[in-house]
Amino acid sequence: MWLATPYGLNRYDGRRFLTYLRNKEPNSISDNYILSLFTDKSGQLWAGTTNGLNRYNEFKDGFDTLFQNCLVQMLPVRSMSFFKLVTTGCL
Repeated sequence: MWLATPYGLNRYDGRRFLTYLRNKEPNSISDNYILSLFTDKSGQLWAGTTNGLNRYNEFKDGFDTLFQNCLVQMLPVRSMSFFKLVTTGCL
């Protein structure tokens, strides 16, 4: 179970919570303020933050940042099978 907060992204594995925070590591999430979470049809987790769009990489147990230095919100479209990106400040 994933929980989005203004203080990082939390994952509960059934026994404990893991918290993913922005830090200097290359695979950290782009910001601690999580605006939206989405799981696509293939099961891929996406997190929109105040500083970009992030895709969870389970092999690295970290994140790949696709857009950075912009605010990203994901809005569900129809049956939540797709999402629309709403970005502010992206180049």
